[in-house]
Amino acid sequence: MACSSKSLSPEMKKLNSQEELLSLNTKLNKLKIALEKEGLSNADLKEQVKKINEDASISSKRAKEISEELSNNPGDSKLAKQAEKFAKKSSRDAKKASKLNQELNDNQKEMEDLEKKIKDLEGSLKDLESKINYVPNPQN
Repeated sequence: MACSSKSLSPEMKKLNSQEELLSLNTKLNKLKIALEKEGLSNADLKEQVKKINEDASISSKRAKEISEELSNNPGDSKLAKQAEKFAKKSSRDAKKASKLNQELNDNQKEMEDLEKKIKDLEGSLKDLESKINYVPNPQN
């Protein structure tokens, strides 16, 4: 006689729950690995952001200094070329800094999302484990 899904034995229900538990644990491990990768990426991005922000600050300061020198010597073409060069560098550095800051922000949001998913999944696992460990006594 075939066993219907409505009349599963307690042992079969327990085995199905254990199978689901294993599946959720696999998913949890994958999320934790993804979080670890994002964490490594985050540390690298923070270093890059720190460096590019310093570079942008230095090039911006230098562009300002040369621009001030040029205002005192308006006919100096060499100084004008330097001012243009440093203004372009300052602009490039600012764009790079902006891009990296956005990447860092996106990375941090992804990490927060993964942490939330992990927390939710751990709660589901805890609930499922308690159901598996609770075995009703059919003799009562």
